[in-house]
Amino acid sequence: MGQVGSYDLGIPTTPLFTGAARELGASAKEAGPMRLTLILVAALLVPSTADAGLQEFVRSDCNADGLIDLGDAIQLLNHLFDSAPISCSDACDGNDDGLIDIADAIHNLSYLFTFGPAPTAPFPDCGNDPTDDFLDCTSFDSCSVASISYGLDIQPIWDAHCTICHAPGGVGVLFAGLDLETDSYNALVGVPSTQAPLSRVEPFDPNASYLWHKLNGTQLSVGGTGQTMPIMGPPLDAATLALIEQWILEGANP
Repeated sequence: MGQVGSYDLGIPTTPLFTGAARELGASAKEAGPMRLTLILVAALLVPSTADAGLQEFVRSDCNADGLIDLGDAIQLLNHLFDSAPISCSDACDGNDDGLIDIADAIHNLSYLFTFGPAPTAPFPDCGNDPTDDFLDCTSFDSCSVASISYGLDIQPIWDAHCTICHAPGGVGVLFAGLDLETDSYNALVGVPSTQAPLSRVEPFDPNASYLWHKLNGTQLSVGGTGQTMPIMGPPLDAATLALIEQWILEGANP
């Protein structure tokens, strides 16, 4: 049956149908009784920009195990003929035609065993789908990166470098009103700074986060005051700053 994404149209996928669909420009007389059916199907096949998701994947890695091998063709055939679930339709669309069908398995096997064309982007590295279609990708384990944990990844930074001042009774609490030892998350995220017209941490936007400027020494450029933090020690190294930046970019999650 013809499919759009994972939706069965109930129409046989035959050369007659696909060829006719490509000839929708023909007149009503030439199209015959299939005209209405073809117009409806063509409307469904119009690419949609709504499928552009954030989940990265590798094309042709249908089983999302990080390899392009025979297992991907088997996963795809199991999906087509035995309704086996797939989590990333985009990855299974090996020939990037916006459909999940046996042609994708043939494309995969041709690439593996007969020097056929390689899958199109994203391949061989993880990436987003550059093609607008009706397929989606809800998850793809081999490209997923664990999100940063505030408690496990960020709080230890404050404990090691900041709480000597930013703790109850410390000068950081006295002069900036910022306690990084007790419920520090709720003292940072979405809370207006007392030194600049910015939030201390603005989810998804490091440049709109005063904390980010204080750690990088750019606080004066956004109307802030004082010295670069931490004041009682060397500046944070590049890897630590990158971790904090990524936490903010991910939405400053708890």
